[in-house]
Amino acid sequence: HLPPLSFTSSSSSGSSSPGFTMKRNKEECIMRAACYDSHGGQTVRRMREDYPMPTRRKGWVLVKIMAAGVNPVDYKLCRGDVPSILVPKPKIFGGDLAGVVVECDEDSKKFKKGDKVFGMMEYKYTKWGTYAEMACVRESALARMPKNLSFPEAACLPLVTLTSIQALRRGGICEKSRGQLKGKRILIHAGSGGVGSVAIQLARHFGLYVITTCSAKNAAFAKSLGANEVVDYRAQKFEEELKNNPVDFVFDVMGADIEKRSHQIIKQTKGSAYMTILTNGMFEYFEGWGRFKKPAAYTWGLGHYSWKLTKQLFMGPAYSVTIVQPCGEDMEYARDLVEKGILKPQLAKTYPFNRFNEALSEVAEGHCRGKLAIEIAGGGSGGSVRDDSSVSSARRLPVIDGKQSDGADEKKAGGMAGGIR
Repeated sequence: HLPPLSFTSSSSSGSSSPGFTMKRNKEECIMRAACYDSHGGQTVRRMREDYPMPTRRKGWVLVKIMAAGVNPVDYKLCRGDVPSILVPKPKIFGGDLAGVVVECDEDSKKFKKGDKVFGMMEYKYTKWGTYAEMACVRESALARMPKNLSFPEAACLPLVTLTSIQALRRGGICEKSRGQLKGKRILIHAGSGGVGSVAIQLARHFGLYVITTCSAKNAAFAKSLGANEVVDYRAQKFEEELKNNPVDFVFDVMGADIEKRSHQIIKQTKGSAYMTILTNGMFEYFEGWGRFKKPAAYTWGLGHYSWKLTKQLFMGPAYSVTIVQPCGEDMEYARDLVEKGILKPQLAKTYPFNRFNEALSEVAEGHCRGKLAIEIAGGGSGGSVRDDSSVSSARRLPVIDGKQSDGADEKKAGGMAGGIR
């Protein structure tokens, strides 16, 4: 079914509701979009040729999407891990984007028509997404794209970078505290994953000694990102390896049993911090509960996180839970790091738009080596999957003294590819 004719908010610009209306019945007001109408697997994912195109309101930017990043949350929302009251249907897939400004406020001080931008849309309380030809995004959620990245490379950065920046900041790891962090130790779980591969690069930038967990086949990759030590989670127990030398920080993107084990090897002192994100690991405890699985998991999760957040007031390390939020300022910070060569995106494959279902399935299978992107513009009909793992770094020309390099040193960058958990 077509979405309602109108999906607007009469509240102030600070509201979390989408700030645009939808049009239809005119050829020029429809677009191609990958979406789902009901929860499920591959069979409910579909491409629509007649999705109503959004129109802009003040404070929002209309963007022609050139590429969209693929993240595990995309297929998990379709699967029904989050109730429809938070993520309504029908829903367009995706939150990460890189594209070109089509329309913005005339008095905007940030953007003008034709600017290349990247960022993350809000997932909650909206039917819109980024697996589409056009999107309306809050101006405050976007930043200008790094000059040395392609659209697919830029599109694979927002969610994982925002998650890492915001989670580490909550644990006291940021530019302001950089001087006090040198020599301190951090354990980053799933270092070859999308979030982990960014977190390693940021942690090394802040001067931390980085230990990470990943499989043996990804150990060399993790070290190339900056990890000082790698623990093979298949052959070793990290709590045994680190029990005689506890760490100051833990960044956990997995939860469940990993969290319980990680508390054994973090220093129980003021200044240490345990950082985690909301994951679906809690569902593992209630796998056999049938239709009571989700209510039980949500109830358990609420109690678990409440207890952990309260406990930190009385003893042990700080405990923080991060729910990633769109933020243009953080994206501007990420852009600066990319242009300085400190942060490098890990793009493995680029899918044409009409093969978005394959991209989602590959991420859902887990452990694919590298972030995936979908080429929206020019990638809609036909086309093959492009392997970018060996050329992604070579395409990134470094910025030297504020100017784009001529590419003479591009071979020094080397090819890198991350993993997705």
